[in-house]
Amino acid sequence: MKRANIIIITKCPLNISEEQKNEISKKMNLKSHQTIYFSEIKKYNFIDMCSSRGINISKNENHILLTGIENPKKLLDFLTNQKINYQHINFKDHHDFKESDISTIINLKNSMNCSNNLLLTEKDYYRFSKNHKKILEKNFNLICVQIEIDFIGYDKYNFNNQLLNFEKTKMK
Repeated sequence: MKRANIIIITKCPLNISEEQKNEISKKMNLKSHQTIYFSEIKKYNFIDMCSSRGINISKNENHILLTGIENPKKLLDFLTNQKINYQHINFKDHHDFKESDISTIINLKNSMNCSNNLLLTEKDYYRFSKNHKKILEKNFNLICVQIEIDFIGYDKYNFNNQLLNFEKTKMK
């Protein structure tokens, strides 16, 4: 964060107040060259990583959800609100996946009679080794729950302008 020129606060409520934004900015103790922007989760998409296509998730099956992120609450709330049944395997943030973790996931699928869809975050998908992906793909369709974000208020306009101005200064 100390080296960043732009800081984006994600997963904010759409109705975040200027007071709340200012509080967050103060806590971050930003340098004069740093700009902070606020964003919300606009939409969730289910992407089959084998075909790179969006899919619909059955509400009649029980799925396995794997997360290795700091706070999966918003994702869990989304799935619950969509009435998607899931068994959550929650690893710590930045978890280093091992063969035993992969075996546990596969065993859970078989013991709980879960669907062939393994739901996971994009971050976790890209943290798996090629070998782990190969093993998992023999047992599951790897489905990333992709989030689309959008900036709140004028932040989209200001962010785009900052990027354009940055590019112009690089071209000189």
